[in-house]
Amino acid sequence: MMPSEQVKPVSPRAAGAVTQTGNAWDVATGGAGVLMFRTDDGFHAATSAQLRRDGDGRLVDAGGGAIQAAGGGDIVIGAGAPTILSDGTIVIAGQAVGRIGVFAASDDAAGVMRGGVPDEIADPVVRQGYVVPSQVDTATEMVELTRAGRLAETGAKVFQIYDDLAGRVAARLGEIGR
Repeated sequence: MMPSEQVKPVSPRAAGAVTQTGNAWDVATGGAGVLMFRTDDGFHAATSAQLRRDGDGRLVDAGGGAIQAAGGGDIVIGAGAPTILSDGTIVIAGQAVGRIGVFAASDDAAGVMRGGVPDEIADPVVRQGYVVPSQVDTATEMVELTRAGRLAETGAKVFQIYDDLAGRVAARLGEIGR
């Protein structure tokens, strides 16, 4: 178990829902389990990531979160093209330099992650050159965004009318008071 810190919950996805990218730095879990990333705010979980090597040699995701190794801790590697084996072992120039941890996930993520980062799974599967596609329906999100914008415009109009009426009342009261 890793140190207890705030963890953002995640639900596992259906096995096989991955897209091949061919990028050696892209990784996805092969069904069960999640990858864990350490950030300034604690840990967060994801089923895939587009990794890069930061200035200190740490493997990080697009947000700068350091991927966690099997056994805990950040993964630090040297220069070179990685080969990532199915168990998460990272090989550079023929040498194993670390192993990506794959951790337990559940639909009841709050229960699993209460008290810290979940335990590693027994037989992890990491797929190099794959990512999990977004499960966001862009058409639905655009409709909701448009709806929210219209509601905000309506609210602003109500305040504008109220402000106009308050100004008229004040002017009328000023005329009556003369």
